[in-house]
Amino acid sequence: MKKHEIRVNSRGGLRRKGWWDEEAAIFIFVASVEASRSSVRVSLRVGCVWRNSTAPNKRSHYSAAYKRKVVLAAESSPNVQAGQDFGVDEKNVRRWRGQREKLFTCAATRMAFTGPRKGRHPEMETALANFVRTQRAAALPVTMEVLQATARALSREQGVSAADFKASRGWLQKFMKRFGFSLRPVAPQSPESYRLIMKRSCWSSSVSCFGREKRERIC
Repeated sequence: MKKHEIRVNSRGGLRRKGWWDEEAAIFIFVASVEASRSSVRVSLRVGCVWRNSTAPNKRSHYSAAYKRKVVLAAESSPNVQAGQDFGVDEKNVRRWRGQREKLFTCAATRMAFTGPRKGRHPEMETALANFVRTQRAAALPVTMEVLQATARALSREQGVSAADFKASRGWLQKFMKRFGFSLRPVAPQSPESYRLIMKRSCWSSSVSCFGREKRERIC
């Protein structure tokens, strides 16, 4: 077993001494040697450093299509072998095999099954989504400001106080993601009905936005 002594001077004048074991790939070092008047405090830390690794591995995300391949391979071979073939850990293979039904029924681009699938006010969000679809069917654009004002009005009708629901920008983005809505640019010239909707929404939300040109709509 080959050992190489390493000395590194860190900030503050502390000296670190360690040994690198090439066979076991273990780096043991003594750090933070602080001398005081009456005693010397030594902290020993043991860490494992593998070859060909300069930084800790980042968390990887895989699509459902990739997980399906791993699951199919694991069904005809051991989990360890399937994990080595696809470069994933064995515990991920076991977890994905437990999610087999979900993986083969969801979209191929889906990355995970975490996160809420519905908001805190599902009835209000359903009504708001119907409002957006109605506006789309009538070829009327809906801006984020209009959607926020409509969401506040619907929540008040259902007895939700302003303190419990504020229709923030972050909530609106999550709502759009849940229902598959997206932002698209619109022409500078808007129809008269769209201008009336904008005036009503600005009046109800007490925001003076007359004269501003809206260039985004939800669709």
